[in-house]
Amino acid sequence: MSNKFSLIISRLFSRRKLAGWVLATIGLILAVFSWLYWPQNSLKISNSLPTVSQSFYFQDLSWLKKYPLVKVDKINDGDTFEVILDGKMERIRLLGINTPEIEGPYRHQECFGPEASQRGKRLLTNRKVYLIKDPSVPNRGKYGRLLRYAVREDGLFYNAEMVWEGYAFEYSPRGQHFNYEDFFKKLQSQARQAKRGLWKTCRK
Repeated sequence: MSNKFSLIISRLFSRRKLAGWVLATIGLILAVFSWLYWPQNSLKISNSLPTVSQSFYFQDLSWLKKYPLVKVDKINDGDTFEVILDGKMERIRLLGINTPEIEGPYRHQECFGPEASQRGKRLLTNRKVYLIKDPSVPNRGKYGRLLRYAVREDGLFYNAEMVWEGYAFEYSPRGQHFNYEDFFKKLQSQARQAKRGLWKTCRK
């Protein structure tokens, strides 16, 4: 009787041990899966913005109609300009790019800063642009400026054009990812290889 009882107890504990191993294995798999695919480890990139061709012109402009179309009022430098939006002045910080600095009260002029600023003026002076918000990033930057892509009324994607021509760097502040990040990085790589703009003058 005691041997039979011992056998039952032994089998019971073996089953519990097996069940414990199974649960532990499942837990480990779920933990690894969560680490790999949990949103905090992903780029959180939205697919709501359309792709753009190598020409940097959006062929289909119908999707732009839901965004504000404004006239560029003042161009501060290659990556910042001012507009009148909803009856008040707004400073726009162009998303995903950074141009060399120009001389200012609190900053020194950087290599190719004046050229980038002049190129921005040639592309945007007296032009109307659509201000495109990226759902993957905050509405405003740390200085209170609106973070936007600028697409001219004729479809030119200004941010992309500046990177491809070598007037701007791809820029992700504090690791903030955005929809066109990979695209801008490819454009920057092409500009560097072709030694366009600042990549010829400033970066050897």
